[in-house]
Amino acid sequence: MRDRRLSSTRQWPEPAPNTWWPWLLVLVFMLYWLFAWSLERLDLTPVVQDFWNTWVPMLPLPSVFIFFAEMLHPRVLRHLLPILVGWILAQRAAVSLIQTLYQMPDRATANDFLRRLQAGDVDGRAINLSMELLAERQRSVLLRVGGPGPVQVLAGEAAVTEINGRFQRVLGPGKHLLERFEYVLTLLDLRPQERVETDIKLVTKDGIELTADLHLSYRLQTGGEPATPANPYPYDEESVRTAAYAQTILPDNQVAYWNTLPQRLGRAKLVDIISRYRLDEILQLTNTVAQPYLAIQTELLRQMRIALQPQGIEIMSAFV
Repeated sequence: MRDRRLSSTRQWPEPAPNTWWPWLLVLVFMLYWLFAWSLERLDLTPVVQDFWNTWVPMLPLPSVFIFFAEMLHPRVLRHLLPILVGWILAQRAAVSLIQTLYQMPDRATANDFLRRLQAGDVDGRAINLSMELLAERQRSVLLRVGGPGPVQVLAGEAAVTEINGRFQRVLGPGKHLLERFEYVLTLLDLRPQERVETDIKLVTKDGIELTADLHLSYRLQTGGEPATPANPYPYDEESVRTAAYAQTILPDNQVAYWNTLPQRLGRAKLVDIISRYRLDEILQLTNTVAQPYLAIQTELLRQMRIALQPQGIEIMSAFV
């Protein structure tokens, strides 16, 4: 099986731009030009011969000169006018469509986007991705519509991209070239996360209400790859992909992302576990050997690891 462990220093292969289609258009254009030349049946040999004999009579006339003179004759060039006019009109129509479809501020912006689509041009400075920037996509055509274009993923983060609403790839730290219409879906923090849930309402088995604080430490799964000075935040591709789509719509219509899942899960699990114990058991008043308090934390950690593993999240510690 393919190794899915990706380090923060490893780069994804950049997409190879499709460079064949411009040459195909040039070939078709030249063939049409030759067809127009053959259609006119010009013979400029006497005219070119007179001109040649006037200026360089000591040299023979190359036949290629006659060919180029006939190709550039107005009777031949007139056949190219429909193509040139059609190309200009199609270009203007495409710019107008892009400006309207993607709600771009002006034609210059739409024209620049069309040029990048046609040529795969990556000139310009790479955009440093951040969650704040992704939240304001309207400011950047590259982030709102998609590539082609360069982006920079900062150290300690990974980006997930899509094309046409389908998962495309994971981008590790470094500079990357987005494909045509490749869209940055989200950024994920690869660093260990520490969270505290305070004032959790609990009810013991004997109906006594308690409050507790829950301290959690977690991160995206590393795939078993150890952290090193050169690679401080290793990650697993499938875990990043899974976590990117671990979104929940809360009752207030807010979207909860992967980094809030351990807190919500830990709160629910702790409530369930505490409901199995009486207060005196928790306080170790009746059984100091079994240590119920330690058993509660061990059981909480075990259940959270089982529940979070399919979500690509590794729970490192949980303290009540």
